[in-house]
Amino acid sequence: MGKTQRLYLFIILILGLAYFAVFLIPNRTGAADATMLSAFEHDEFAQYPNLIQMFRGGETPLLAFKHFLTYQHYYYGFPFYLFSALVLFPVKWMLGSDWTAQTRIIVTVLRQLISLLPVLIAVFLLVLEQLRSKAPWKALLTFLLLLSLPAVIGNNMWWHPDGLLTLFSVLTILLLIHDDGRLGLSFSLSGVACALAIGAKILGVLFMLT
Repeated sequence: MGKTQRLYLFIILILGLAYFAVFLIPNRTGAADATMLSAFEHDEFAQYPNLIQMFRGGETPLLAFKHFLTYQHYYYGFPFYLFSALVLFPVKWMLGSDWTAQTRIIVTVLRQLISLLPVLIAVFLLVLEQLRSKAPWKALLTFLLLLSLPAVIGNNMWWHPDGLLTLFSVLTILLLIHDDGRLGLSFSLSGVACALAIGAKILGVLFMLT
C-alpha cells in the first residue's frame, strides 16, 4: 500500500471513529429504563429481559452455564445473544452488583457494539480492496455512500441482529472470493461465517447454496 493509499486509509479510519462516536448521542435516547424501550423499540423491549436473565447465575457453575444458554427468546439465534452477552460482561464488571439498573448504559453499549460496529466493520471490509487500487478516493466515496444509506442509519439506532447478519454475510462472500474455488481454509471459514449468519437470523440461510 503506497503513501496515497495509506492517507486514504487514515481518513477512512478517522471518519469511521467519528461516525461511531456521533451515534452515541441518539443511541442514549429512549432507554432510561426497560419500560421506556416498549414505547420506542418493541423488539428491544422483547429481547432485553431475556438477555439480562442469561446473567442470573446459579447454585453451581453448571447451572449458571445452563441459564446462560437458555435465553428464552428463540425468535433470534444464539449468536445474537452470545455476542450481546459478551459485550456486557465488562459492563457488568465495571458497574458492579447494581448493574441491571443502568439500562441506558447497557442499551447504548448494545446498540453501538452489536448493531453499529459490525456494519461499520463490514463496510470497511467491502472497500478495503478498492483502497489498494490506484484510485483510493473511490474507496472513501463508497465508504461514505454505504454508511449514509437510510437502512444503515436506521439499523445503527436499535439493538437488533441485522448488524451481525450483515457482517457475517459480507465475510461469507469475501472469504468465498478469496478462496477462488480452491476449497481451502477460506472456504471452510466462509462456512463458519455462513453458519453464524444463519444462527444470528434465519435470513443467513440464503447463503447456504452459495
